[in-house]
Amino acid sequence: MFAPFVVKEIERGNGVEATDLYRVVVLDSLLEALRIRHNPIHFDFRTRYVHRELPPAAVLGFGGLAFVRDLDDLRGKHREALAWFHETVALIDDAEVRRRLLGIRGQLDASAHGCLHPGTRAA
Repeated sequence: MFAPFVVKEIERGNGVEATDLYRVVVLDSLLEALRIRHNPIHFDFRTRYVHRELPPAAVLGFGGLAFVRDLDDLRGKHREALAWFHETVALIDDAEVRRRLLGIRGQLDASAHGCLHPGTRAA
């Protein structure tokens, strides 16, 4: 929704504004989508634990998009990040996310009551 603001600021030559909007709007949205897809319990952890909780290829790709040289580089990375965001959102399986969240909730409830399921252990 706000991604076009990045392009407007690039076209105006406003590097500070364009970079900040890219980071806050585009990269944060992409990271949240990646987290929902791969580890929904921590969807709002931003960059915390990404190396442990996202696939290595996702961390490497995100890192490549996070560092911008100049406005031309930002223009290309902006397009790439938006495409990856839309691709990631399309791959999110709502039923799988719910199943994983309910499974974690069940483990937390069981451990709080001291009745762990076989094969699980308290953290």
